[in-house]
Amino acid sequence: MFFNADRMVQPEPGFIVGPLSNALGFVLDPIFNFVNAISPSLAFGISIIIFTIFIRVILLPLSIKMHKNAENLRKLQPDIAKINEKYKNAKDRDSMAKKNQDIQKLYAENGANPFSGCLPALIQLPIFITLFSMLQRPYLYITSLGNVYNQIAEYLMSVPGYYSYIFTTPSLGLDRLPANMEILLTNQYDLVRLFNVYGPEDWDMLISLLPEYVHQPIINLLYQKDVIEHFLTISLVQPSGVLLPGVIIPILATVSTFLSSRLMLKQSQQPAGDNTAMKIQQNVLLYAMPLMMGFITISTPAGVGLYWASSNVFHLVQHITLNKILNRKKMHVDEE
Repeated sequence: MFFNADRMVQPEPGFIVGPLSNALGFVLDPIFNFVNAISPSLAFGISIIIFTIFIRVILLPLSIKMHKNAENLRKLQPDIAKINEKYKNAKDRDSMAKKNQDIQKLYAENGANPFSGCLPALIQLPIFITLFSMLQRPYLYITSLGNVYNQIAEYLMSVPGYYSYIFTTPSLGLDRLPANMEILLTNQYDLVRLFNVYGPEDWDMLISLLPEYVHQPIINLLYQKDVIEHFLTISLVQPSGVLLPGVIIPILATVSTFLSSRLMLKQSQQPAGDNTAMKIQQNVLLYAMPLMMGFITISTPAGVGLYWASSNVFHLVQHITLNKILNRKKMHVDEE
């Protein structure tokens, strides 16, 4: 799923990711247009942050339910510990089955679900994948960016025999096409798809081959493209990488995932004790997951990492706020 640094022309979105991308693009584009009218140089990054908050607000009822379930599980830990103590010397299959039945009965009687904590992550996964796909083809979902690309294509198509410059320079065309993929250089949409994978050196090469009268118009449009795609000097449609300033995004994703995981473990308050399996599970959540997200966000468009880090920060704020609200309600009930 990694974003190829030597970008190739992307195939059309699949029958699942395509409709999801269109739906999320329907939300992201007006947010971008609104922010762009206020602060063009920061519009894309701020739009992704606002988009993240929007998604989190939509999921808020589910998050509240999951939070309450986690509280129920925490309160049941003493009872679960008693069941474990009761069967601590049990090794046979029947006794272990009885132990599991007792624990499941305890969960059922108290309306707790030990697996419900995985649901938010399962919901976030398709959003993460869809946003990854969207940022591979941002011109499809950000109207302003699509307009810039189309204007560049129009200028190029106004040059007689423009396609010969691309045909005779493999790195500008043939080398960017995956096996068995064909594009029509006389088709404006296909030109835009090709331009989407061009880096600065490709544009420099193409401009140098074109007649001088189209140089400045295309350079001006490329400047507009860069303004849209960048946030605080970081290209949100290119891989974050391991160099400054892009590496800031994976660092934020790693740290925010660690803090979010730590908060989840603290809330559950499930001491591992001598339970080796639980220790491994907690270490995976606390250490392996943040490192994995850091590694993934190095290789994916920086906008994906920005979304993930923003989502984690929102989760932290949400968690602290819900704790305060629930604690106040609990104190009010106790006083009564």
